[in-house]
Amino acid sequence: MSSSVGMNYLHVIHEPEKAGTESRFEETGLQLPARRSWNMPNLPWLRLYELPGSPCDTLRPPNPQPGQILLAPNPSPDEIRVTLPEELYDENNPAHFRLYDALGRLVYHSRWERGARTLIADLSRLPAAMYFWEVQSGKERKGQGKLVLAR
Repeated sequence: MSSSVGMNYLHVIHEPEKAGTESRFEETGLQLPARRSWNMPNLPWLRLYELPGSPCDTLRPPNPQPGQILLAPNPSPDEIRVTLPEELYDENNPAHFRLYDALGRLVYHSRWERGARTLIADLSRLPAAMYFWEVQSGKERKGQGKLVLAR
């Protein structure tokens, strides 16, 4: 439970399934690092599994749609694998992978080797943050999205 006055504690109900004093209510039972009032801290639910469009869909291997570029894992601590689907691969026009920071600055660039459909990018030198990626072949953008580096 939170309090209506600003304090850096939450009240704890140790056994919420029990009634009255058997629930073992403890006032100021959990100390917080900052003051809160009226609302609870944001505690994200990370068991999203295959929720479409979620950046946390890494609990199971991604299942790309036909023609979709596969970038995994996302979030990633440092290294990602970018795979071009068969229909986007063009031996005569190698694709480029680019990564941009939140200000739109190019922070990483790599090109697929001739004959390869998978690119492994070592991003360990970049700080943990959200980035924007694109894959371009010739003058055509083949795909784009977001990548989270989390350490």
